[in-house]
Amino acid sequence: MKHAFFFISFFLFSNCIYSQNINLNSIYQEKEINYFGWDFNQVRVFDPRLVGKENEIKAKIGVILGNLSSVYTSKKLSKELRKVIVPHFNDIQNKYSKRDVSTLITYSEYEIKKDELEIILKNYNLKDSTGIGFVIIPENMNAPEEYTSTLYVFFDIKTRVIISNTKVNTFIKGGKFTKYWFNSFSNSYKFWLKDFKKELKTFN
Repeated sequence: MKHAFFFISFFLFSNCIYSQNINLNSIYQEKEINYFGWDFNQVRVFDPRLVGKENEIKAKIGVILGNLSSVYTSKKLSKELRKVIVPHFNDIQNKYSKRDVSTLITYSEYEIKKDELEIILKNYNLKDSTGIGFVIIPENMNAPEEYTSTLYVFFDIKTRVIISNTKVNTFIKGGKFTKYWFNSFSNSYKFWLKDFKKELKTFN
């Protein structure tokens, strides 16, 4: 198992990335990736000031999800990774509208541990039964410390075994709710993509 930890600073934001790549070679060799989009059903917002406003925050996160999906399309991902990307947004991403808001706002930082991630993957009701799946799981929107944490997960659809799990923490300053958190997740995605492409190049 390969472990990597990087920290890069920028003028307005910084990223911290932790990767657990079990078998990147299988991703490199695979010509087709099943893309399930952004799973905002797992995210928690650490901001006690928002207690009582769960439905309002859910709607705002829905806007963020829509913007991320329209900007970072499966077509663009296909071009970046040079693979056939097959979108399956109805399986996971589009189920956000049914998200239970009772767990949305928290009084403390939230983290998806490895065993919890394995349960999340096993509980996905997917139409496809074989191949490699890719899902982006926003984990934490931490208002006090002004950062988001996001998991970028490749997994075997048949066994639900994790192939690659990369966690990116993105720190960013200022802004209104929707634009602020969109920018944070956007920076996270771009940082992950740049790093992941470097990892895949080692197999060339």
